Amino acid sequence: MTSADVTSFAKAMAWMAEALDVTLSDGRIEAYFDALGGCEVADVQEAVRICVRTMRFPRLPLPAELLDAIAEVREQRYALRLAEERRRYALPPSSAETDRLAREVLAEMRAQFPDRRPPHATTVISLEDAAAHRERARGAARLYRVAYGVEPTPQEDPAAC
Repeated sequence: MTSADVTSFAKAMAWMAEALDVTLSDGRIEAYFDALGGCEVADVQEAVRICVRTMRFPRLPLPAELLDAIAEVREQRYALRLAEERRRYALPPSSAETDRLAREVLAEMRAQFPDRRPPHATTVISLEDAAAHRERARGAARLYRVAYGVEPTPQEDPAAC
């Protein structure tokens, strides 16, 4: 979070304090802001909602509890994003299946070019085959980037930026 996010953060904290019927001081807001400074405001706001729904006693959650809720928010977002990418590229649901598919694609590509040199001008493949290979490679590369949290560059995927 940055200093521009203080207002949004303070509103989320005030909302949580009101919902839990506890008092909130400016010093406590500053302490929580410092403790959660490496997080995004949207993540903190969603974590506050989770904590309000799950708190059993009327007290403010500790920063560590909010950090746990933020981790939960990020895991849910990651799982939704991964599922969307799997649907988008029609990839199998399990990682074992994905690994098998990746090995098949690589074996197929290596079989076409056993000497590991680029194809010669005399190599002919149909436009449909080229498009299919390109889409499968893009899907596998995109899944890898999503799985490991690497964002595509504009040169790799202009639609994602």
